[in-house]
Amino acid sequence: MKKLLCTCLCLIIVLFSLTPAVGNAYEPNEEIKSNVAYLVSMGSDNVVLYSKNSKKKTQPCSLTKVVTAAIALESCKDPENTVIAARYNAVHSLDGSYCTKYGIKENDRYSLLDLVYIMMLTSANDAAMVIADYSGNGSYTEFVAKMNEKAKALGCKNTNFENPTGIDDPAQYTTAEDMAKLVEYAMGIPAFSTVAKTSAYSIKKNSTHSGADIKNDNPLLPSESSYDIFAYDYCTGVKTGYTVDAGYCTAATATKGGSSYLAITFEGEYKNYSGSQYNSSVVDTLRLFRWAFSNFKIKEICSTNNVVAGVNVKLSSDKDFVGLVPEKTITKLVPINVDTSTLIIKPIDMPQSINAPVKAGDFVCKAQIIHADKVIATINLVAYEDIKVSIFSYILYIVKAIFTNIFTIIVLSLAAIGVVIYLVYRQRNMARRRKNKRRAMARYNREKANRYKKEYSDDIDKY
Repeated sequence: MKKLLCTCLCLIIVLFSLTPAVGNAYEPNEEIKSNVAYLVSMGSDNVVLYSKNSKKKTQPCSLTKVVTAAIALESCKDPENTVIAARYNAVHSLDGSYCTKYGIKENDRYSLLDLVYIMMLTSANDAAMVIADYSGNGSYTEFVAKMNEKAKALGCKNTNFENPTGIDDPAQYTTAEDMAKLVEYAMGIPAFSTVAKTSAYSIKKNSTHSGADIKNDNPLLPSESSYDIFAYDYCTGVKTGYTVDAGYCTAATATKGGSSYLAITFEGEYKNYSGSQYNSSVVDTLRLFRWAFSNFKIKEICSTNNVVAGVNVKLSSDKDFVGLVPEKTITKLVPINVDTSTLIIKPIDMPQSINAPVKAGDFVCKAQIIHADKVIATINLVAYEDIKVSIFSYILYIVKAIFTNIFTIIVLSLAAIGVVIYLVYRQRNMARRRKNKRRAMARYNREKANRYKKEYSDDIDKY
């Protein structure tokens, strides 16, 4: 029991680490033999379940064609009715190289959609070159630049493409983590996802070629017309490949019971399996899918209906407490045996109280969702209901706030000092004016008296 508890704890750490996992505290029940492997949930969470050398740079081999198809399809409004005549340079660019080809000849006419099916299902490199020639406006350099721009836009920091086929090139590389981003993006293009899960396709003949029925060479993809020992009922695509430098490679997606996973494996080899040779890349992908669907499940870990904490409310006319609920319902990919009722929701920096009015949905604080002493998610807590304010209490609060606020006190004090200074100045100024007025009157009276005295003296002299 103790050992099982420790194992679950380690798994939780891997699942909900705030940074992508670079190692694994929990391993699939079967050995993963490919040198590079990566398993991640698809969707908004993108929880990394398994990682083995997922940051290692490796040749992308035919998984490159996923990007080639995505770029071509998203830039064409009507790929089914967009007809392309194969040009000489596109058809003969691979002359002398040992690689998979469909046999497209100069001036053969195919729809862009047919070429994508040929490239994705049979891994035909000549189809990839014709697509790149058309979508790159006659320039492979322009098309490859689009591929690299897309990779950069998706956050791929360790990817560089030099050709649209995946043929080994020393300057061409990717990682399992980067390829997962590219594949998930491509699967979001409806036309691409349809092609990726198609087990068989018929190319209609025309005046330039005889047409053909082609089958998907992805052994994981279930087919009605044939049976493969590695076919997986829940597989929804995508692509396999092989080159000398990259080894055997697989990019695959699978969906079951509301959960979707994306697996990338590189540098696989042919291994002995039940007495026969097998592609370890394909088998590893199958093992990862089976392990994921058997051990993990998307569960609701908190709901907007659950009051998880509460805070005091001041200035209310009727209530002095409000419940706090998660801002939104949160679902997470967790081990199947995890009991969500054991999760702890711990508020972060929750205030001692808040003031009315309060509206349902008002943000109050954040909270951590904790399992086995580890934070697995951070959420917002909001008010559960409306709470009205008491007008009388609010007015008293405002008045108190005004006269207890240190800034207000400083301002009022300065204003009072200013008034006192003004009154003192005004009083002194008035006193000075009165004194000056008295002096002026005295001077005026003296002058008047002197003037009368002089006039009176002159009158006496006349007589």
